[in-house]
Amino acid sequence: RPRFSRRQIGLARELGILIESAQLRIAQAADAERIALYWAIGERLRRHFPSERNQSAIADHLAAQFGPQFRAERLLLMMQLSEKYPIREMGPSLMRKLTWSHFIQLIRIEGPSKRKFYTDRCRVEQLSVGALRKEINAGVYERRVGGCP
Repeated sequence: RPRFSRRQIGLARELGILIESAQLRIAQAADAERIALYWAIGERLRRHFPSERNQSAIADHLAAQFGPQFRAERLLLMMQLSEKYPIREMGPSLMRKLTWSHFIQLIRIEGPSKRKFYTDRCRVEQLSVGALRKEINAGVYERRVGGCP
């Protein structure tokens, strides 16, 4: 194993930080792009299948061509995303701050004010998906807002 000078060790650490930082930004950009895609798919499907039914044929086709993330139950989540997060609320900033896993949890929340509360908590407090689940299960909204959805 080669021996490194302190300078080389420092450079290696610095380069490691650059690489890890870039990898994180790349992952965030990819997830934001995925969310934008899923929102657009959901919006188009809602226009063509307003009752959230009868999209199984298109789901089968998309899943066969692009993979299991386009199965019918996933398309339903995409439709719910575009319904519960209109484009004016979604915006690029929210897509960059939250992951698809966050949105899966958030779109299941009944009531727009409760969903907005948890969305804002995720955005501002940078909650992980696990922390979001814990807050939902602990009834943080009900305790803080005293809320009716």
